[in-house]
Amino acid sequence: MSTYQLIIESLKDMGYVMIDQMQDDFDITEYIDDSLEFINYIIALEKRLEIELSDDFLLLDYFRSAKGLAAKIESQFPQIVS
Repeated sequence: MSTYQLIIESLKDMGYVMIDQMQDDFDITEYIDDSLEFINYIIALEKRLEIELSDDFLLLDYFRSAKGLAAKIESQFPQIVS
């Protein structure tokens, strides 16, 4: 499973319904309502990917593009690239 797909699965793990999964990219922040949900999503993502994200990932801007986030994760954790 690709990092992008794991990002989607992490949202599903939190109970979010992905209406249009066929879209090319999406803004994760549209699903996250507050800072607590943001931290919970990071934890869910870390569990799903079996990694620990650095504090650099606490910038909301990285979550404006799911594909951009996937690329950033893959650049810092090349071992998870399938």
